[in-house]
Amino acid sequence: MRNRGILALCVAGCLLVAACGGDAPPIKVGSAPAIGSKVTLPRPASNGLTSFGDWPQACGLITDVDVHAILPQSHGIVRRSFNPAFKLRGDYGMTTRTAVGAGCQMTWWLPGSNPDAKVPTVNLDLSFDAVGSPSIVQENYTTSKTGIVGVPGLDRCVQSPESYRCLTHGDGWTQAAFTLQWTGDPSVSRFEGQPGGTGRDATDAFWHDRVAVEFVKVVAARLP
Repeated sequence: MRNRGILALCVAGCLLVAACGGDAPPIKVGSAPAIGSKVTLPRPASNGLTSFGDWPQACGLITDVDVHAILPQSHGIVRRSFNPAFKLRGDYGMTTRTAVGAGCQMTWWLPGSNPDAKVPTVNLDLSFDAVGSPSIVQENYTTSKTGIVGVPGLDRCVQSPESYRCLTHGDGWTQAAFTLQWTGDPSVSRFEGQPGGTGRDATDAFWHDRVAVEFVKVVAARLP
């Protein structure tokens, strides 16, 4: 079981369907929309953790409006809430905790997917691992010092081949650490504006560097 920081969440994004034909039009790519308000997080208890009943509901952090702003041709969006379990450094006894509704799996389709495929084009998993004080996040959030990227609203965001792992600014009482991760085969031949051809490596790279980071921005903008 991996340990996370104050408000650690994991987003797993999977492009899972076999590649479509070369005649399919490119997938349009937009940007993260402006976020009008942030979620409210109560101050943590004396042990540095916020009550599990006060954690944000993960399925409310990325809306249909957000998805369509980033990938306008998305359709068939489905959300499934789940309850992640975890252990945290700094939690008395390192007890396994479960937070109801602190996880969300999102799936949807993009044009150009194999019409016989049973699995949606995109799969995003978002899960909170902890909510609490800055001391908790510092104890639980560890990552490499390489691959640092700049994202508005984040103190730190580290890029690896298949993920982003980030820390928000926080409000002085609580802070957020989250992970955006994806695996699988892209089901589209190319994205609009994608350089480097239409092969799998080019599509993977563009999803990582241009598309996935927009979902990072949405989550970061909704957290304190």
